[in-house]
Amino acid sequence: MFEKGSDVIKDFFKTRRIGFYFTVVAVVLALVQLIIYSVAFNDVLYVQYRSTAAIVCSSLAIVLGVLLSCTHWTERCAPAAVALLELLAFLFFIRDGYWYFTTQFFAGVTWTAIITTYYGYLVSIVMFVVILALSVASMYMKQGKSRIEEKTSTEKEVAA
Repeated sequence: MFEKGSDVIKDFFKTRRIGFYFTVVAVVLALVQLIIYSVAFNDVLYVQYRSTAAIVCSSLAIVLGVLLSCTHWTERCAPAAVALLELLAFLFFIRDGYWYFTTQFFAGVTWTAIITTYYGYLVSIVMFVVILALSVASMYMKQGKSRIEEKTSTEKEVAA
């Protein structure tokens, strides 16, 4: 009557395509970026540059990315939700860190200014760009097999 849990999970991952895995990587990187951002901007010197809105948007991107990827009906919306919310988080991050950037690069953009930039900013910027690239790329890829593809693959397995 009930399938084993491992069979359900195995069948779930059999029906996934490359776009799903891009979305999974984007969500995992968003979680890592959120942890690094929260830790880096908890320092007394940098807490004034922390954006609560960026943290909320990144958290929503992670939650919606996971929840929307779990069902066949909403899996196509997951990368768009991650991309949109991470873009908003990035914009809030830039908005609240604007004064830091203006003081850091007051004399111009030089290698010295870039190297001496606080690690929280450098890591967050790189992670935001990678997450956005992955989630936008996954929007143009298939997330899962269609019902027709699932039927033909199960018929082939039964015939073999």
